[in-house]
Amino acid sequence: MTEGSGQPDVASPRDVGSLSGHVALITGSTRGIGRAIAERFAAEGAPVVVNGRDAAAARSVAATLDGAIGIAGDVSDLASVQAMCRRAEELGPVDILVHNAGISSRRAITRMTDDEWFESLAVNLTGSMYTIRELVPGMKARG
Repeated sequence: MTEGSGQPDVASPRDVGSLSGHVALITGSTRGIGRAIAERFAAEGAPVVVNGRDAAAARSVAATLDGAIGIAGDVSDLASVQAMCRRAEELGPVDILVHNAGISSRRAITRMTDDEWFESLAVNLTGSMYTIRELVPGMKARG
């Protein structure tokens, strides 16, 4: 927020390009909020890794962004996350991670099956841990 104005801070034109050279991996970025994040980061100059379970959708979104690549991957699967992170680093060291991937059941919790619950936990929580565990050590080493 801008002090005293009650208005959110907005990037000024001089800030555009401030992410140049900082590779950003954004999970769940083939549509919705994740796609909007990917578009904004690319507009700010970041090489962006677009991720989603659907390879064609990831490639399609990436094709609309300068310097982006699309990588399919399921964040609930450790081997998939490891492969995604290795591939992402082809653009350079990943400096920014936005774990946007998430799912929810359309059922009331009293009607969710155990499988639906565990899938939600795997994507929403375990997926975050997997991507953080893969990328943060390199981020810390680079300062």
